[in-house]
Amino acid sequence: MFVIGSSACGGNKAPHSNTDQDHDAGTHSDAGGVAPDAAGGASTSGPHADSDPAGIFDGNGHVNVGAYQALASQYGTAAMIPFRFGHDSTFYNPTGITSPTVYARPIQYFQDPKNTYSHVYYTLGTPVANPGDFSSNEAQVAYVTDPSNAASTPGVDRVSTLQMSNMVYSNTPQLNWVYDGWGNGNYGRPEQDLVRELMAPASKSAFDGAGGMPAKPIEVTRAYGAGEAAGQSLLVFQNGTITAGGTSTAAGTSIYYRPFPAAYVPTAASVTNTGEFALITLWDTEHAKAKLAVLALGGSQAAGAFWGYEWTETYPGFRNYSYWNFMKLLGYVDLPDMIAPTAVEAVGDMLVGNSLGALPSNTQPGNFPLSAQANWSCFATGGCKSLYDHSGFALVASRYEKKVTVVDLRPLFQHIERGMFTDWATFRKHVANTGMADAQWPEVFAVAPDETPTVVRTLDFDGQVTAISASLDGDDVALVATEDGTVHVYDVGGLQTGGSGANMHELRTFQVGRNVTRLAHMKHAPCCSAGAIKWQYIAMSRGDKRIDWIDLKTETILRTLKDSRLVDPITVEDNNNHGTESDALEVGDFGAKKIRAYRYGPVIFDTNGGARFDMGPTGSDAYEYSGDYDTPTGPFSISIENVT
Repeated sequence: MFVIGSSACGGNKAPHSNTDQDHDAGTHSDAGGVAPDAAGGASTSGPHADSDPAGIFDGNGHVNVGAYQALASQYGTAAMIPFRFGHDSTFYNPTGITSPTVYARPIQYFQDPKNTYSHVYYTLGTPVANPGDFSSNEAQVAYVTDPSNAASTPGVDRVSTLQMSNMVYSNTPQLNWVYDGWGNGNYGRPEQDLVRELMAPASKSAFDGAGGMPAKPIEVTRAYGAGEAAGQSLLVFQNGTITAGGTSTAAGTSIYYRPFPAAYVPTAASVTNTGEFALITLWDTEHAKAKLAVLALGGSQAAGAFWGYEWTETYPGFRNYSYWNFMKLLGYVDLPDMIAPTAVEAVGDMLVGNSLGALPSNTQPGNFPLSAQANWSCFATGGCKSLYDHSGFALVASRYEKKVTVVDLRPLFQHIERGMFTDWATFRKHVANTGMADAQWPEVFAVAPDETPTVVRTLDFDGQVTAISASLDGDDVALVATEDGTVHVYDVGGLQTGGSGANMHELRTFQVGRNVTRLAHMKHAPCCSAGAIKWQYIAMSRGDKRIDWIDLKTETILRTLKDSRLVDPITVEDNNNHGTESDALEVGDFGAKKIRAYRYGPVIFDTNGGARFDMGPTGSDAYEYSGDYDTPTGPFSISIENVT
């Protein structure tokens, strides 16, 4: 439903796009679908697709529609892994890899004598009775569904990845003590917001209406530009169910949405900087074509609830705290150069960090209601005008087609801006008429075609495209990793800052480990300063079992982590800081069925006396291992947020 063909412009060729073949998206017809050939396959949209382990592409410009449909039905199971994430390290290193064993500090146990539920496995500090300035991070962890393993459904856990309280610190992944007292034996497996008996009546109704308990997760992701101002992760499943998972303080979502026809299978997802839009890649299994679904997201809470972090009215497509209670499919962008997308990254142009958007007097959105015209005017014409996304872009990658399609998201952001801030009367009219009908605010693409994102350009590469990322700030930077371990850094020609993308070009490359399966954002700086570090990215190499930190500003690889414990690492996620400086990350080790935790810098109790803990037995090591968490099957996606 709401199918709209995208407009496109050609742009100039990127001088270092390897094959130097860029496609004008406007030259491909979207009318006919894919016609089977005599061999039972079908013609691809281009001649550069590699053969793949699922047998979809033959490397000669043909696609097997039956194999395409079969893999789509198994997305979210182990069958997805080799297609989406390529080869493991044994392919590139047949004689094995020799890596050091990172020092592991002993793990201790603390139980609060004043609260029998409060307990933690920790590695640093000496427990005291007073909780002090406490904080914690929680993650949604996705692992593949195995029909023979009941514990792997739905395939998402809620895991604590950082805890600081009573002068003890842990970044050992574990189930959080907060849920011990819930009375049903559910402590985080599965994710609380997927457990029907824990839901409010409205949530139960939405859950049942979306088909009940989903399975086969394909992504857990979040609004990475929001820093700590992102209360929930977006959870997307193979059957088209879209929901959210929160933390112990941002829980209880009533969103369970299933908008796609059965032939459209989700394969990857991303959320724009401050929670405005979800972009989800789809395989159209009826026509063997790719589409990009665009959903408007909105959140609101009653006045005085949730510490005022969320708006008191719902503004779909506008910055929010990711405490979503509204999702609406606006339409689809056709991707005519692509059949089987494997990744998507969508960004805006505003990086919030830990400042929560710095509204006047550091006010939270719930205490700055836009129903007051003076507050609205701050965003319409005043000092708040820079505090929301105005432009942005998306990257859509197809590993075996060796392509990245670049999509201009400015029409989306501009449509929301016009509808909210052109004049007061229009804004109030749209707030009153917010809803799911096509013509209600925000309108679907078929009603408001001016908001439809446009395909700008498709870049071709010599090797498989294994991972993508993009700047969260207004830097106009895109990153594309290819199988040989090259990270290509592009200037997207102003797309993030309101330009056309016509001068898109490659800036430079970095060489890291082979088959990078994740380019993760750095999510923190030293305590109490701006959140994400916009110049740094973390590259997870499945092919060489190593993690590299890339710094675009100094144009260097800052550090490389290897550990003999790693069996088959696929994903990585950095931790937020809050009161305690903590350089800590979590690694999804698919082969070991574990989430593994590492420190890569000092822990400093900034708001609890300033004690510092370096790494290793003498404090001179580069890394420290903090323990692991077992998952029923192999984990492949992690999304971490601070527990506000």
